[in-house]
Amino acid sequence: MKRWLSKTYSRLFAKEQFSQEMPKYKGGERAMLDFIKNNAVYPKWEFENDIQGKVEVEFIVEKDCNVSNIKTNYEIENGENLANEAARVVGLLWFESPAKVNFIPARITMKMPITFSIRNNTKELN
Repeated sequence: MKRWLSKTYSRLFAKEQFSQEMPKYKGGERAMLDFIKNNAVYPKWEFENDIQGKVEVEFIVEKDCNVSNIKTNYEIENGENLANEAARVVGLLWFESPAKVNFIPARITMKMPITFSIRNNTKELN
């Protein structure tokens, strides 16, 4: 029987097993969030129509450090393009080391909330 723990980071969540090392992104969590913020493009129609909100992205970090099985969950009316953009930019991530369980590289499912917001007619991603 597998024993699951839940470990929360400031903005990043992962299902975690005992003796596990989280995947590492070059530069750390802040660098990963900056990469997403700098590479995501707020969809034009959604920006013009003041569509904003949070998209939760679930994905797997593979043993080879690539991202796969990207899924989105959102409760934003007309938010499909925001979800698609969140999935696209998360798909660009590449980790420098995989998760480890008992010192052996392992796949891990992670969740990350991405918030699309408009303030003072300026696009923001958080």
